[in-house]
Amino acid sequence: MKTTSIRSFALPGLICLLTWHSPASASDLVGSWVKAGTACTRDTTINDSLLFINKDQIVGYEFQCDIVRQSTTKNRTTIRTVCAGEGETYRKTFNIDRLASSQIRVDSGPALIKCSTSGNPSAPGTSSDTSLTRGCLKSDTKMSLSGRLSLEVFPGPPNFESIKDGDREDPTYILTLRLPVCLDDGGEFADPKKLFDQVHVSAIDPTMFPRLKQAIGKEVAITGEAFAAHTAHHHAPLVMFASDLMLK
Repeated sequence: MKTTSIRSFALPGLICLLTWHSPASASDLVGSWVKAGTACTRDTTINDSLLFINKDQIVGYEFQCDIVRQSTTKNRTTIRTVCAGEGETYRKTFNIDRLASSQIRVDSGPALIKCSTSGNPSAPGTSSDTSLTRGCLKSDTKMSLSGRLSLEVFPGPPNFESIKDGDREDPTYILTLRLPVCLDDGGEFADPKKLFDQVHVSAIDPTMFPRLKQAIGKEVAITGEAFAAHTAHHHAPLVMFASDLMLK
């Protein structure tokens, strides 16, 4: 049994793009799926029923789910996930039934048909069209992000350039995301056309630090207020003050 990541959400007229690390028995699910009569567009932010799933995640309108475990029996694949969306982290199980060679049903939703290769939407972080900013994370909001947590040491005061040359060590928690993202803060500090995959994680509540320390090297979902980096103390484009943490 193989574990990996997924993102999902309850959406009207569900549209799915499935692409994850999966056993051979589930490889036929890889692709782009859409409710009959709905176009396979490129942008989830324009069509809130569109769902992307790359090799690590399913990403849709204001949500993401990471696969914890999956199994396949006959024509059904069951996928257990940890999801983050609208500032909350929660668990969800998806049951995907194969109705035909290019038709599936997710849970009790409508039948979905597979898009042609040419009609596949581009997953967030891979699209060449970066002019659309509606799909970017919004600065100064509460959000949930998933990835691997690490503790890295950066050059700190006074010059933030070189520990060897006398700058103090500045240990920092870094969350490395599974997919690159963009950030929109209205043009104050962030460039929404630039993608990044690391988040500087800190906390205001002192009880969060032991939890962060215990999660080093592990896959986690972290929830908190986040904003665009704007000082030398910030060691990633996005800074998050963690208020909750869930181990995968």
